[in-house]
Amino acid sequence: MSESADTGVVSGETAGSEAAGGFESAGAALGVNFVSGNVADAPTAAPVETPTEAAPAGSGWIESFGVDDRAYIEQKGWSDPSALLSSYRAAEQRIGGDPSNTLQIPDWEDSEQVSQFHSKIGVPDAADGYPQLEIETSRGPLEVGQLAQISHAIGLTPVQHAKLAEMTANLVNDTASQEDASYAARVKAESREIMAENSQSPQEFDAMVQRGIQALGLSPEESRGLTQGVGLKKAVSILQAVSNATQEKPSVSEGDATGIMGTMSQDVARARLKLRREDDQFRKRLFNNETEAVEEWRKLQEAASTLE
Repeated sequence: MSESADTGVVSGETAGSEAAGGFESAGAALGVNFVSGNVADAPTAAPVETPTEAAPAGSGWIESFGVDDRAYIEQKGWSDPSALLSSYRAAEQRIGGDPSNTLQIPDWEDSEQVSQFHSKIGVPDAADGYPQLEIETSRGPLEVGQLAQISHAIGLTPVQHAKLAEMTANLVNDTASQEDASYAARVKAESREIMAENSQSPQEFDAMVQRGIQALGLSPEESRGLTQGVGLKKAVSILQAVSNATQEKPSVSEGDATGIMGTMSQDVARARLKLRREDDQFRKRLFNNETEAVEEWRKLQEAASTLE
């Protein structure tokens, strides 16, 4: 169809041509061939290549290792063989270049392994191999010989043994301090009871006790042992009896009882003999014929006028 100038009618040919032109423009934009009526094949997109990460420089050297080894290498951060070598050299220097210097925890049931382990860390072959220690405590010298036996049995080095001895001495001192405080409190309380029963003042009580201790020639340790052994009340009664005897009864002549104990009465000498009989340490010294013990025993017998 064509359009007549007079009628304005569009001829079919002209309209088709114009329509086809419009459709072709739309089709080109949409990828459709409207002229032929067939859907044009959509343009095929070019394949997108996924970029691969470039392997780090030198990473190919670990490919010959197994999976676990590669994971370990990556964990340690060894980026190349030189890093691995440097790490090995550092480890070798730390152990002195001798693998035998490394320590392995032994099977504690295997005496040979334990012995080798002890030898490597410096445990002496025997208890007497530890340095000789002299440690004083508030209760006297520490028995370091027995302590050395314990240290060797559990495999302590000399340094550890010295530390154990120091800590043991501290424990002895702390325990002794607590015992002394408890003992002092008990003595104080019981002394008040005795003073009340005997109607004594603190000064009179103290003087009486001191006279008895001096008459018996007791050291502070022996006085404490007497009190702890028989109890304060019985100890005070002994000291009081000795104190009264010292004041009331004539003493033995100086020629018969001087020396270790000085002048004393027969009752005091007898009391002293009784204490010495009950003293295990003194009996041991007497049995071993120690000069001082034998001489003291002889003088006590003379002063007591006995044939014991």
